[in-house]
Amino acid sequence: MEKPRDSYFDNLKFVAILAIIFGHFEWLWMAHGINEFPINFVYFFHVPIMAFVAGQMSRGKAGWYLVKDSFAKYIVAFVVLQLLFNAYCFIGGFPKMISATQPLFTAWFLVAMILWKTAIAVYNQLHKLSSRIVNPYSAILLSVIIAAGASLFRFYGGLQNSYYLVFHYLPFLFIGYFFKLEWLDKLNRKWIKVLSGFLILLAMICATEFVFYRTKFMAESSDYYSTAIISFGLMLLMVSAVLALTPKTKMTIFSIDLTSVGSRTVYPFILHFPIVFWFDYFGASYKDNSFFEFVDTLARTSGNLGLTTLSLALSIGILWFTSTSTIRKLTRFFVEPFRNVVIK
Repeated sequence: MEKPRDSYFDNLKFVAILAIIFGHFEWLWMAHGINEFPINFVYFFHVPIMAFVAGQMSRGKAGWYLVKDSFAKYIVAFVVLQLLFNAYCFIGGFPKMISATQPLFTAWFLVAMILWKTAIAVYNQLHKLSSRIVNPYSAILLSVIIAAGASLFRFYGGLQNSYYLVFHYLPFLFIGYFFKLEWLDKLNRKWIKVLSGFLILLAMICATEFVFYRTKFMAESSDYYSTAIISFGLMLLMVSAVLALTPKTKMTIFSIDLTSVGSRTVYPFILHFPIVFWFDYFGASYKDNSFFEFVDTLARTSGNLGLTTLSLALSIGILWFTSTSTIRKLTRFFVEPFRNVVIK
């Protein structure tokens, strides 16, 4: 009998994927004068939550099974996305090349899932050999060192952004992997939830006060190290806050089962960016585009609030659209090509 899904982690994925799609639309509006506050805010938690859930969902599974399973799940989608993104770039006149070693845009996350699961498999094997040395504490410490090294290598050595992101979020993968479900009861305390609300307000304030270290500030700041440490600390606090505030029962709104949408986040994650691309590249000459004329008008009349509301509305619409049974059936051949195959 199949184990029933945990609504809590599907709810977490729903929150994370909604924030990811929202953030990508906010990037798109930057050409229209929107400030970076909404982008900075969602970047404090959206991908860390996805990495955390990926680690948690890997618990109790055989090490090398994780590698074979993730490779089978994501390699076809990776190839299709690479081809699709290159086709978009070619049509839009942007110089991009098909590359097996440099994932384009959101394709990096598919590579990350394979490499993250490989990291967990390696940990499991080493833990069997020497559990005294290779333990949860040393694994998390090493992942933090790797993340810091990747940040420095990107800043000084030119590490490709795609692989930088893989290593940058590695600590959250291992935190999720070692996270025990009984710890959720501690996060369910009332004072923890109140504190989590204040932490979210703090993140909002910080998002308005300094530019997130992945943006232009990173290249210009003479205080890069403290910025990176503060940002990483805020991400850790934000993940804790989101964990505490996320409902443990099914989430619904207007009779729409949001938890079920969260259980199918692989579809909106893979499919949303080509849609954002359509808004971006095919609207590159937006001065002659009625939609972008509307965006310009909205930016002039209502500023950040109007564009942020538009981002949220489009994100919810795309999230619902890409999760529908019709879209899933049409795209399953490359999103989940081996869904019914047992990996042995």
